[in-house]
Amino acid sequence: MFMHTTHLDAEQQCLMFCRPIRTGFGELAVRPIAPADAGIAQAFVSSLSGTSRYFRFFQALKYLSPAMLDRFTRVDQVTHVALAAVADLDGRPSMVAEARYPVAADRRSAEFALGADQWQRRGLATQLMAKLECIAAAAGITRLMGECLAINEGL
Repeated sequence: MFMHTTHLDAEQQCLMFCRPIRTGFGELAVRPIAPADAGIAQAFVSSLSGTSRYFRFFQALKYLSPAMLDRFTRVDQVTHVALAAVADLDGRPSMVAEARYPVAADRRSAEFALGADQWQRRGLATQLMAKLECIAAAAGITRLMGECLAINEGL
């Protein structure tokens, strides 16, 4: 088991599990989300269907407020791990999915969240979740849990 002591340690451990994901549409890079991703993160959230945004954030929104965008991209990869699946679309990097977990107060459990839309039902969420599970296990997290609305049939 890895136990990171600094942000840099956590980032390095996270990167160990961030291998590309292969899909029927090509290869996607997987990497930790960083503050520099604010633009592609906002574009990603805005590109989600209204239904997908509601399922992901449990509220109706069209885009992330500045405070939400800051929380979405400014993660320490220790108490809040966040991954982006990034595709090269039209010569530009575009976030097509995200997966994350903030660590609970007990430091042994975390609540995960996944977001994807146009790339659903292609195994992307499954592969991202597997990466989160590996990162969590390496960090000593023994329980991952998540909430899903009963009307969300995308699972």
